Amino acid sequence: MVCVSSNQQDGSGPATPPAPPPYPTPQQTYSPPPGWQGHPPYYPPPKKKLSGAAILAIILVAILLLVAIAAVVYFLVLKGHKQTQPTLPPATTTLETKPVETTVPTTPEPTETEPEPEEPEPELSAFAGRVLALDAYEAQHLGANPVYYYQHPDLDIAIDFRGQEEAARTAFVFPTKTGFWVTHRQAISYEYGTLRDYPAGMDVAAITVQIDLLSESEEQAAIADIVTRRLQGEDVLVEWVRVKDGVLYVRDNMSGGPDPAWYAKELYGSPVFLDHLYLSQFLVESPQPGPVIEEISRDADDEWQRIVSMLQTNPARFEWRYAMPPYAKDPAAGINLPNSAFVEDLLTVPIYEYGSIDLDGDGIPEHLVHCCCDSYDYIERYGYWAIFTETPYGLRLIGFVGSGESDLINHDQYFYLLQARGQGYDNSLSVEEFSIPVTATELRTHKNTFFLTLEGLIAFQAEGADLDEWVDWMAVPKLFEDDMGHEYLEYFVIDPYEYWGLVNLLDEGLSGQATVVPIRTPYTITPGEQVIELQAPYVLGDLVDYLATHYSFFPFTEADWFNAILVEDILALGAPLTYDKADALLPYPELVGK
Repeated sequence: MVCVSSNQQDGSGPATPPAPPPYPTPQQTYSPPPGWQGHPPYYPPPKKKLSGAAILAIILVAILLLVAIAAVVYFLVLKGHKQTQPTLPPATTTLETKPVETTVPTTPEPTETEPEPEEPEPELSAFAGRVLALDAYEAQHLGANPVYYYQHPDLDIAIDFRGQEEAARTAFVFPTKTGFWVTHRQAISYEYGTLRDYPAGMDVAAITVQIDLLSESEEQAAIADIVTRRLQGEDVLVEWVRVKDGVLYVRDNMSGGPDPAWYAKELYGSPVFLDHLYLSQFLVESPQPGPVIEEISRDADDEWQRIVSMLQTNPARFEWRYAMPPYAKDPAAGINLPNSAFVEDLLTVPIYEYGSIDLDGDGIPEHLVHCCCDSYDYIERYGYWAIFTETPYGLRLIGFVGSGESDLINHDQYFYLLQARGQGYDNSLSVEEFSIPVTATELRTHKNTFFLTLEGLIAFQAEGADLDEWVDWMAVPKLFEDDMGHEYLEYFVIDPYEYWGLVNLLDEGLSGQATVVPIRTPYTITPGEQVIELQAPYVLGDLVDYLATHYSFFPFTEADWFNAILVEDILALGAPLTYDKADALLPYPELVGK
């Protein structure tokens, strides 16, 4: 029963209605209607009013009945419907006010969306575009330009150096018919003095790794050979790398002892050395033509500043890091100097110049390193020029000139090396044209003209040689002074057609147009200096004047040629050929030495 006191409202819930009046006692009855005397009454006795608990129970039963009906309808009617119905949370869960979800598809209001901006393509100079497009086997000739993937030209195998920066800048790979031959670029520079002009595949006295793809039968034969050699006491170390077409047989010649590249690796603390164990980790199956390689962005200007710092503190480290010819001695090397054999041929300490010049006017500078040195003539180690360009991926070597004894001349995206040399009877004027990026020596344009001295012709005549070959040549006089201060004339015997053909060709192409980057040498630099900035470049004036100024030993001036004598005219004076006979034929003797 509901207690009367529950009618009091305390704010904690709904108020309880007042209690109904008490039911009548059994003595209280209703009179029956007339005509129904002696019969049970027609109307039932009045019903008792329900208590609050009863009403609440009835309501709960009704709710349960409705839930049961709803369940029946769901299972019989709605469950098979294919559309997903929204899921209601349990009755005890506090409901958040959210829009009612519906499974009926709606068409969203059309909205204008701006396309996401695409990453801009990295800006490439013309030089950078060319060098980055080089084939892997060509790019590796350019100093330490990294090569991250060596796809074999014919086989479905490759050397994958992605993520291995040091190896990508160090390895030199030569593809063979059955695999690869691998050595260090620095080892090639130590032996040949040039990486650019090294003929790929030529033997190098250095640690090399051989990799060959073997069939099953070839593998068994190789294993048998290894067993035999080991039984004979030979220490044979190999690695095997399985691929779909067979097995890669990997071995090296480390048993022969360390090479210069190994000493350099120890000196500079390099974590990488290319032996059979290291390389076997990066041999992969690779169907032709191989993947497209994406490089990592690097700051080219920061790299150039590091090069300048290396040059100023230790040029030997720069030459090792960038696979340059090893002219500098590292003071920390001690007795294990990696380039000891190379520097034995040098007569002077090398000097270094560096600077930045925009060679093609595109607003992106090129960075130059010049090394100059003197050596024994038979070896001709005179230094080098190295030209780097900026790319989004750091610096790349685009130009390399294997002689540092001459100015660097640049015009129309070509470099030119002019040289005039003489030794004994033999002399020459030559020009070599270097494209950008620089190609192998056999692909470069070489032009030259050779000439000899009158003393050489006199010696040939004394030996009984026929001088008819030189009758159309000119003897051009040049005044010299010996160590005692005595003046004397020397005659250079020159083919005038060949000589002036070359000079006129160069004059038309370069005079007034080419840029000259001048050099200093160990003999012209201020004593005590070794690393300095390059001098300012200038525009080449008259080519003949340039030759006469830079190579005054040779007869390049107009005054020299005013006194040129036809060799046939000297021979016409009769044998033997002499200097006196040539002197007698000088047309303008007063101009000699002017």
